[in-house]
Amino acid sequence: MGSILNFINNNNDNGLRCYETKKIALDGPDGSVLYNEIDEQEEENADYKARIAETDKKAVFHVKIPDEYIEKQEYDEPLFKYFLDGTRHVYKVGDLPIGSQVYPIIGGQVIVGCCHRESRKDFQIQDVDLRLVLSLPRCLKKYGKDEDFCRSFLEKMNNYLLSSNRYMQKRNLQFKRVVLYDIDGSKVDKEDKDRYARSGIAKIQSDMTDQEQLLVTKLCNENKIDRDNWLIKDGSIQYNPKYSFLDSTEWQKMRANYKYVVGVSKGFNPGLIKISNGKPLTRIIAELPVHHRTKAYVYESEMSVDENGNKMPFAVWYVRLRSNRLMQTKFSDVIKCEMLLLDKEIPSNQIDYISANLIHEATPVCYGKDSRWANHLYPVYLTENMCKSYFLNSNLFMNLF
Repeated sequence: MGSILNFINNNNDNGLRCYETKKIALDGPDGSVLYNEIDEQEEENADYKARIAETDKKAVFHVKIPDEYIEKQEYDEPLFKYFLDGTRHVYKVGDLPIGSQVYPIIGGQVIVGCCHRESRKDFQIQDVDLRLVLSLPRCLKKYGKDEDFCRSFLEKMNNYLLSSNRYMQKRNLQFKRVVLYDIDGSKVDKEDKDRYARSGIAKIQSDMTDQEQLLVTKLCNENKIDRDNWLIKDGSIQYNPKYSFLDSTEWQKMRANYKYVVGVSKGFNPGLIKISNGKPLTRIIAELPVHHRTKAYVYESEMSVDENGNKMPFAVWYVRLRSNRLMQTKFSDVIKCEMLLLDKEIPSNQIDYISANLIHEATPVCYGKDSRWANHLYPVYLTENMCKSYFLNSNLFMNLF
């Protein structure tokens, strides 16, 4: 048994014992069942009929992006200067049996990183952080607040590891967070055999999304992001305060930092948005001509709410990056774009200009390096690779347990 499982056995409130198990990466082939995540915001708002979020209210399905925006020169200064990505690896590293139920011990590596460039000829790391996170079942705690137990447990565990584990000593590594996941049957799906693993993974995912938002806040506080220096966030920016470890007041303030941030998703549900006629955008997106976009629509997210509990509005639109003649599907080279709707609407020419700059970022391609090459933005691809290069070897990480 590894160092951390021994420590858990000697440092929990209820005298419970965890045991070694087959350690597996839950985001790898062996753990694929545990890794099928549900995009909750897409399920909850399936029948929402969206209104137009841009100044041009013309009811057309496809908008051609003006040629003067598409035709770039090598010396043109790019709109997007910063590229942010969060990624994580999660592992089942132990079992905690209580009666007939076995609860998994989940370990995770979380990396949030950002790259920066001043021109198209340079690209460098702006910020990157590796976080080791431990997700435990709540039954290990007997009394008191979760955060008090986790803070004390984390401090003791890090002291123990730094004094007893040569690998941790040599790398000066510490765990950044311990979290407790729900085991209450009313809060997890009883029909889901992987429900406790999903609950544990969700806590690690929450830590990652918090760090993404904190990094955006840091860049804004340093005056890095402004009207001439935009940021692309890889993936959705529809964060949910209910699953955040941040103070609710702090979380709400951070939303104001997203004026010059665009969330870009390579994978999406094309039927998410239904327009005024009640039909989803699926066919409209599939038939987008090259260098065209859909109208931008208001999407009120169940996942993100303001301080009064009201749904937060986002502007959502879709862009076809290149000719789809050689693509696997009609959606292979389409990206979903999101902006937090801080005003009632966004100027249509601004959406065109943003879309053209996203198309510029689609070249050069990473063909053969990633199966999603057709809807990759190349600087985002480089940022993803940078973040992944900071992961500890999976075997080394699992052997800590």
